[in-house]
Amino acid sequence: MRLFVSDGVPGCLPVLAAAGRARGRAEVLISTVGPEDCVVPFLTRPKVPVLQLDSGNYLFSTSAICRYFFLLSGWEQDDLTNQWLEWEATELQPALSAALYYLVVQGKKGEDVLGSVRRALTHIDHSLSRQNCPFLAGRS
Repeated sequence: MRLFVSDGVPGCLPVLAAAGRARGRAEVLISTVGPEDCVVPFLTRPKVPVLQLDSGNYLFSTSAICRYFFLLSGWEQDDLTNQWLEWEATELQPALSAALYYLVVQGKKGEDVLGSVRRALTHIDHSLSRQNCPFLAGRS
């Protein structure tokens, strides 16, 4: 299978971490492409990260790719893991994308850029402090 990632694309980090868990259980070729490269032939816009399976099918949701690698590694996901994967896709990624847009395209600085990211990171911080554990989903 082949994993396509791009430098500077936030969604690639959790996918690479999940791929690390599957190392040794599946052969994964990691290819770095540009963020504007069309990897999936039937999508109308460029999208990374993308996992091309040996069957020729594609996974292009960060959460779906992570779940696939977790299954390959034999790691059983629980509800908390699924919750954090969904939160990352629906809250953190949009906040990071908006911050990058404000900074790069609109040239804004300060709280205009960091406000939504700060709220997301505060949520993570509160969750970690409530659990009294250094990890979001489990003890390791």
